[in-house]
Amino acid sequence: MLTSSVIVDIVIFAVVALSLLIGAKRGLFRSLAELGDREDGRFTLRYTLKNLSDQAADYALTVRVLTDAYTEDGGTACSLMSPLDITEGVSVAGPASVSVPAGGEAEIVFELAIRDGLRRELAEAYPNGFYVEGYVTAAGAESGPAVHGTFLGFCGDWEAAPVLEAADFRDLQEESFRLAGEGHGPAEYNPLQVPEPCLEGLGADAIGLNCSLGPDKLAPFLAELCACTRLPVIAKPNAGLPVMDEAGRARYGMGPEDFARHMLALRAAGASLLGGCCGSTPAYIRRLAALL
Repeated sequence: MLTSSVIVDIVIFAVVALSLLIGAKRGLFRSLAELGDREDGRFTLRYTLKNLSDQAADYALTVRVLTDAYTEDGGTACSLMSPLDITEGVSVAGPASVSVPAGGEAEIVFELAIRDGLRRELAEAYPNGFYVEGYVTAAGAESGPAVHGTFLGFCGDWEAAPVLEAADFRDLQEESFRLAGEGHGPAEYNPLQVPEPCLEGLGADAIGLNCSLGPDKLAPFLAELCACTRLPVIAKPNAGLPVMDEAGRARYGMGPEDFARHMLALRAAGASLLGGCCGSTPAYIRRLAALL
């Protein structure tokens, strides 16, 4: 029997014909179950299904487990920024279906364990650990949409991995409201206009800009950010602006040489941590390192 100290209850704001909710009964209502980190790759999910209708209902349950897809480049693995289905390499223990009484609730529990072979394979590609994410689907016998409960965990020691964890817009929004309450500005102000008080309040060790633009377009925005903070500034642009091909895949037109050359302007603007986002590969970083 699998054991785990990570048990997460969540609430998903999803309704099928105003009859079914999947989620949790405790804590904040969130659409994502954050599982934390486990070096042994074992996690427990606990969900509650609430039947809002006046009739009992049966639901089929499935679990899909994903991680980051990767490719090899010069003997180095790099993420493709796309999902890799690893469900077949994961032991999933839990019910295949559930009955929920009219107006009542039913609890479902799934125990996930990354099998040793897959764990070793992914550890070679991601020596600092890899994400374990996915969703649980509850589908009724009647036709109509299903509801999904999402989850995210990390197989490895998150605190040991050499990473900077990014804050998202919700963190910034909460901090801006807190600062507004202390008289530091209106609640709707742009935190990048006064970045340091807001982001330092979140415990930021560094701030920066990433994705969206190429390094040739990012320089003026980065210079503005560098002018109003004493924190280290990160620059991780894309390899140019993407263009969709006939297959619907994003293609990036800026090669390693041009990328690295434009990155020098970001360094001159004040960035001290340089990298690449979408479209970049280890070849881009090697060329950048050669020019620095």
